[in-house]
Amino acid sequence: MNGTWVFLEGPHRLVSTGGVKEWELPTEMLSPVAMKARSGLFGPWDAPDVGELPAGVNPARCNPWGLDSFQIWPNFVILIWQPGWYLTYHYWPTSYNTHVFDGNLYFVPSKTPRERLAREHAAATFKEYGLQDGNTLEATQIMLEYMEGIRLYNWDQLTQSNWIPSTFVRYYYPLADTNSGESQGIPYYGTVTIVTNPVLNPTAVYSANMASITVNVNWTNAGYPHGRTMTTYVARNGIQNYVYSGTNSL
Repeated sequence: MNGTWVFLEGPHRLVSTGGVKEWELPTEMLSPVAMKARSGLFGPWDAPDVGELPAGVNPARCNPWGLDSFQIWPNFVILIWQPGWYLTYHYWPTSYNTHVFDGNLYFVPSKTPRERLAREHAAATFKEYGLQDGNTLEATQIMLEYMEGIRLYNWDQLTQSNWIPSTFVRYYYPLADTNSGESQGIPYYGTVTIVTNPVLNPTAVYSANMASITVNVNWTNAGYPHGRTMTTYVARNGIQNYVYSGTNSL
């Protein structure tokens, strides 16, 4: 069996998935250092003997099995990987748009320099993927903030003024103390496009009272360009009237 198995228990859940054997992938899909270290995102390729796994691990008996993700509400995750190691996540909110991500990796103690190299490479790969995920999450957060702010503009401000800049720049770590040399990290270049009387599908007689809002964010990480786009619609008689009109109340 090769697939995904999901189990829900109140606010908690377990996701068990089939996987691939990284070392059996075509060489063009593997980095030279991964082949030398015999290790990668899935962990060291030479799995230690940890004995028979508990019955709660790989409950669907996927073959080949990849990992089990135990997601424990509100902020804790345990990932058990097929090659005999596991990691944990903690998510600690620090404000409405920031949080601390705490990741820890656990391996059977190394017995040889090669085993230690494989474990260190797995940890470095985990960190790189975590940073890439953080880049994407930050882009999503930026777009959401702009979208939610736009919903509070009245119709004239939205369509007939320069209240909303068409371009903006945000940084991965805007709280950095640049005076002391701290870096704000990756810059995100954004654009905001507002189209009144948009083409709706299916067409609607009220399209003249609608506007489409598109926020686009682009950034570069490790030399590779990335981009995300989010689009929503605003109505002339939408929720902003409850904010600006003294005759309406929520």
